[in-house]
Amino acid sequence: MSLFCASQLDRFTAVLSANIEALEEDNQLELGAHLSSCVATLEWMKCRVASSLGVKDATDPVVAHTAAAGRGRPIMRTLGGDGTPEVSEFLVPEVALAFGCSERDATSYLAVGLDLRFRLRCTNAEFGGGRITYGHAKVISEATRHLPIDAAEALDAVLADAATTRTPPRLRILARRKAAAADPAGFANRHQTAMSNRGTATFPLGDGMGSFCLTTSLTSAVAVADQIDGWAAKLRTLLPDVPLDAHRADAATRLLLGQHPLTGQHLLATTAPRTPGGPPGAAGTVASAGGGSSCDVVPGTPAGDPAWLPARTELRVTMTADTLLGVDDDTCDLDGHGPITAAQARRLALQSVSVKLRRVFTDPADNSILFLDANRYRFTGDQIACITTLHPYSTFPGATTPAGRCDIDHLNEYRFQPRTNADQAARSGDPPGQTVVTNGQPLGRRHHRPKTHGGWKVRADPHDPHTFHWTSPRGRTYIVNDTDGA
Repeated sequence: MSLFCASQLDRFTAVLSANIEALEEDNQLELGAHLSSCVATLEWMKCRVASSLGVKDATDPVVAHTAAAGRGRPIMRTLGGDGTPEVSEFLVPEVALAFGCSERDATSYLAVGLDLRFRLRCTNAEFGGGRITYGHAKVISEATRHLPIDAAEALDAVLADAATTRTPPRLRILARRKAAAADPAGFANRHQTAMSNRGTATFPLGDGMGSFCLTTSLTSAVAVADQIDGWAAKLRTLLPDVPLDAHRADAATRLLLGQHPLTGQHLLATTAPRTPGGPPGAAGTVASAGGGSSCDVVPGTPAGDPAWLPARTELRVTMTADTLLGVDDDTCDLDGHGPITAAQARRLALQSVSVKLRRVFTDPADNSILFLDANRYRFTGDQIACITTLHPYSTFPGATTPAGRCDIDHLNEYRFQPRTNADQAARSGDPPGQTVVTNGQPLGRRHHRPKTHGGWKVRADPHDPHTFHWTSPRGRTYIVNDTDGA
């Protein structure tokens, strides 16, 4: 047994010998955290074993002889990033059988293990010490795999530190943004390659249900989702008892089948009255709001009725003025969804007649945003824009709900403060509970309710607008920091 394994025995023994039922709730949660740390150490050892097999496989004389024999030679693949050895295709199934996992998971263990050994030393140290999980290590490995080894090593330290305070989904948002910003040219090239591989897939789910997946440009995918959300909102006014997700599925299915999303009538059906002077069966048409195409008028509805037009699409992109003007090609951010190329952002901003550009001035010291005040309960549109720009995702610990889909919550409970003298109020500052940007945060409905009714408490760091301190009903504390947008 290695010295490292021996050094962990006391920790493993203490955890495994605990009398779970006799512990209080807070101690049970603490035990769960220790168990996760122990599992992380075991997963790290599996990655280490896999990477060792990969290194030996690359220098195995049997594999080398088979590869040199010509016909039937194994395919050598680079599973990790730049600087990691190639691995024989024949190693993956054997690792899968030994580890009792799928070949896909075995490939992941090999890739992550090789990256940890050759490229991600900081992540390797945190992972081996049980301070981060396999999920964290996998996120960092996948995000940095396409980067040159020097860029990966520089980003490794940043992400390994961030992983100790973030869940894997939250870390993935940050890692993708950091990796894209570290290599904008490589990001743009990979985008072009990925676009050439776009497509669709269908998955049976059982119980007579199936899932349809569309892979395309992120900007197009978000626009499609926004359109479906708009149609689903219209459907909910007609059938309020049906869940909104079901309305989304119905609207998308009908659109893809060439049917009107509200009525289900086929858009090419020639059921509208014949146009005077036109051939028999000719239908009247109305231009769609989404472009120059046309669709048949739905019987019983007036042409041009906004209730039957496609939903309005809104995409929010954060980019610098230099990128907009083409001075540089830094990656930009599609708010709530992740990084996009400079070309994608400029295309959205400059090739649409309906685009609205809004300048947001920030303090270079702490990235805080200038805001408008309002002595009212509901936040104004400008305030919501500032809050969701300042915090692109829900601020609840571990949450990844885009801010645009969140409720805007008062950090401190709203209290009406009548102001008789604006100058005096400006000098004295905003008392707690006001509807101001600094007192707002995005929270998904699933987490808004626990904060309001479930005993969760939150306070903002007075020195950092991007840091929130959360306390659970059982007294555990969590810190959320979205300085880097995640």
